[in-house]
Amino acid sequence: MITDLCVSSTIVFALVPGSSTSIVAFVAICVAILASLLAAAWTTAASRQQAFRVTAVLAVGLAVYFLLIAAIVQTGIFERAFVPFGPLFLAVTIGVAITLGFSHLGSRLAAGVPLAFLVGFQGFRLPLEIVLHDWFLTGTIPESMTWTGSNRDIVSGIVALAVCPFVSRHHVLAWLANIVGIVLLVNVGRVAIVHAP
Repeated sequence: MITDLCVSSTIVFALVPGSSTSIVAFVAICVAILASLLAAAWTTAASRQQAFRVTAVLAVGLAVYFLLIAAIVQTGIFERAFVPFGPLFLAVTIGVAITLGFSHLGSRLAAGVPLAFLVGFQGFRLPLEIVLHDWFLTGTIPESMTWTGSNRDIVSGIVALAVCPFVSRHHVLAWLANIVGIVLLVNVGRVAIVHAP
């Protein structure tokens, strides 16, 4: 179980690592997401030269972003004072995603990638939620972050995979999958903040 330790007025928690299998699965999910993003950037480029340039810039940008996140996490700031740094980190992460989504690259990906793939991509949330549930069983995260607690994000993964074969003919299903995904993502943020140590 996660041990809560009170140090003055700040709560610090000891991390219980997940199983080796769950960590490998989590890394595989992350690699698949990144590979999908880079492949989409490559395939939607107007020329081979642009594909090399855009994909390389995106790969370097993502690497710098992830290294920055790793450096921040290594400082232990989230363990010492999750509030306010956890919600601030969440806001910055969402801001980066929105900025990328509304950028020239985001517009090109939205226009160039088939709708079924854009919707089906959200299916990554299904295996991710299975990993999170395993982490609850090993005491890595609280139950509130899983489907047996307050996190229903697994539903968005199931909905995305169920409707993606039909969204090209029935665009309303794409709207449905996105609305379900956004509502459940907001709920994940709420759960993370409300149940933070």
